[in-house]
Amino acid sequence: MGYAPAQNNLGEMYVRGIGVNQNLNYAADLFRLAAEQGEVRAQHSLGMMLIKGEGVLPDINEGITWLKKSANTGHVSACIDLADIYIKGLYLDQNKQQAIHWLKKAAALGSKEAKNKLDKLM
Repeated sequence: MGYAPAQNNLGEMYVRGIGVNQNLNYAADLFRLAAEQGEVRAQHSLGMMLIKGEGVLPDINEGITWLKKSANTGHVSACIDLADIYIKGLYLDQNKQQAIHWLKKAAALGSKEAKNKLDKLM
């Protein structure tokens, strides 16, 4: 019926193989359907799958785009994942300022993990 939160939840089930056979391709399809409707958890999951090439062909640029959409709406895990990518120079060039930006956003949303990472960076 196109209900984005349900598509996301079902995608998570297919990623983990909970109640269904694990199927990363189908999970990515479900995440894309939900992400395109603005489901921030699905945007995060799809972004990471695209970056890592899990269930889909790797596409770093599209993956980063989805992660940023999720992070910009306040998804803490997306903010932290983006910061980690920038800190470690994974998939993109290292960029301490971008890492700090995303960690500050996550810390402002109450993430102790982000605050700890931020303290180590500064």
